Amino acid sequence: MEDMNMALTLMAVGMTTVFLMLFLVVTGGNAIIAFVNRFVPEEEAKVKPALSGAKGSSATSALDDIRKMAVLTAAVQQVTQGRGRITKVEIRK
Repeated sequence: MEDMNMALTLMAVGMTTVFLMLFLVVTGGNAIIAFVNRFVPEEEAKVKPALSGAKGSSATSALDDIRKMAVLTAAVQQVTQGRGRITKVEIRK
C-alpha cells in the first residue's frame, strides 16, 4: 500500500509540474506577442514602381507601372492572406 501511495504522489507531482510548465510557456508566449505588437512598430514596405525601368518613361507607362504594382500587391496579399509584402521588383532580361 505504501508503494501505491508513493506512485500516486509522484504522478500528482509530475502532472502538476507539466501543467505549470505549459501554463508558463503559453502565458510567456502570449506576453511576448502582446509586447511586440504593442511596442515594436511594423516597418512600412517602400515599393517603388520601377517595372518599366526605361529612362524618360511617359505618364502612361508610369500609370501602367502603378497599376501593375497594385495588381501584384493584391495578388501577394491574397495568396499570403495579408502576411506577405513586396519589397522589391526586379526585371530579369
